[in-house]
Amino acid sequence: MGVAHGPAELAAVAPLSSRWNAVACALGAMTGAATGAAASLALPAGLGSPLGEAAAIIGAIAGAALAGAASPHMAWPRGRLAPHRPVATLPDQVTGLPTRSAFLSTLQAERDADRQRLRGVGIPPPRALVLIGLDRLRALNDSLGHEIGDLWLQEAAHRLIDAFDPPALIARLGNDEFALLSPAQPLRADDPALLGLGEALLHRLRRPFFGHGGELHLTASAGATWLTADKPIEQALREADLALRRAKRAGRDCVRVFEPSMKAEHDERARLLTALRSAVPAQEFRLHYQPQVDRTGRVVGAEALLRWESPELGMIEPSRFIPLAEESGLIVPIGRAVIRDACAVLAWWSQDPATKHLTLSVNVSPHQFQHPSFVEDVRLALQTAGVSPSLLKLEVTENVVISDMPSVQAHMQALRELGVRLSLDDFGIGYSSLSYLKHLPLSQLKIDQVFVRNMLSDPREAAVVRTVIALARDLALELVAEGVETPEQREMLSDLGCGLYQGYLFGRPVPLESLCVVQ
Repeated sequence: MGVAHGPAELAAVAPLSSRWNAVACALGAMTGAATGAAASLALPAGLGSPLGEAAAIIGAIAGAALAGAASPHMAWPRGRLAPHRPVATLPDQVTGLPTRSAFLSTLQAERDADRQRLRGVGIPPPRALVLIGLDRLRALNDSLGHEIGDLWLQEAAHRLIDAFDPPALIARLGNDEFALLSPAQPLRADDPALLGLGEALLHRLRRPFFGHGGELHLTASAGATWLTADKPIEQALREADLALRRAKRAGRDCVRVFEPSMKAEHDERARLLTALRSAVPAQEFRLHYQPQVDRTGRVVGAEALLRWESPELGMIEPSRFIPLAEESGLIVPIGRAVIRDACAVLAWWSQDPATKHLTLSVNVSPHQFQHPSFVEDVRLALQTAGVSPSLLKLEVTENVVISDMPSVQAHMQALRELGVRLSLDDFGIGYSSLSYLKHLPLSQLKIDQVFVRNMLSDPREAAVVRTVIALARDLALELVAEGVETPEQREMLSDLGCGLYQGYLFGRPVPLESLCVVQ
């Protein structure tokens, strides 16, 4: 078999033969229009079918002549175009790979060549179509600069190209996305084969990348499907794209193989997104409040939790619409409204001596926190409501912290200067690091309910809770335990030194009018 499936096999793949150089030239690195009535295509000796046929077809279509066996990795200098070259045939300027339009043309040309060769004999075998997205390329560009991002794109292209002998068809479809069609050789046409191919490719991309004077560890996600003789090319691309989206939602750095259920899920998400876009101006979102209490059972504050009640779809769980709001960017206007409403509640509480001490915690998503207007949005909401900033707590997860440390530190410092308190939510379940705790202006840690739930029966969970409590005490941080549901859990937490609690033992999330804050 010509394609490597395992990490060890991929690592041993030799550099590409000169045949790929010729194909790459024909697909995207041709130097100009040929002179004369018809284009001439000078192919190096040894370039055989079907790759040679595909190259010849694309070269003839473009009306270009090869100028030797140029490297497929060479890109046109920025700002310079080949003379008389049709725009559709230009390669990607960063990687030198074909673009989407050239890739689609090549796929069709290869299909036509395969059908012509096998006419009356059989049908072309299935080929693996894989879409690969480089994870967090935008964050890399923002933090280290586009020069480093471009170097990573070029390095990723090299690694993908070098994974196959005979060569695969590879293109750069967009900012962080590559497409790859396996060579025209028999592959075991089942999902494990696709999964193994995808994993092997990601293994290549996980190898350290040397840039910015050091070693960078970067990842990618992949979606795969089969391109069969009877499947339209655009359908196969949609299937691979759906699988790639699933891989990204699963946490990235993984492979997903297309399943028919993904199409139904995509349609449902599209329907939900349409409703979500209408829900923002229609103000269909509501806040529910869960009390936070101290050792004596006195309510000291609450957490505001977002709920969506759609007139058409009914009550929709946050786990369904929050990720969609994140992906679509709608979380910014939604989050802005949540902070504004929370400040209005604090203003109402401040009018009563019995409730003026209460704090209110609001969850902030990574996308919202990194938005350029976020700090100003918070300042304006506080100013409009006329409340003390110290009564507002903004809860961020560890995903916010690790996304872009310099930007996060700047935003946190600006919020701290406003007087707003910052809480690190779900501490211990993400990328917990003591190094960032000492650099960030945090006021509070929250122990995740996962540890609280099992600490009475699992000594390891109890050890985590004990460690977090000691850490918060040593760093002079306030500590809240989430998910407290039994008196035994509260008693153990109290004995360990945690004095603030939140959970069903003290109350479920309820609308404001049902919240009991005065005993």
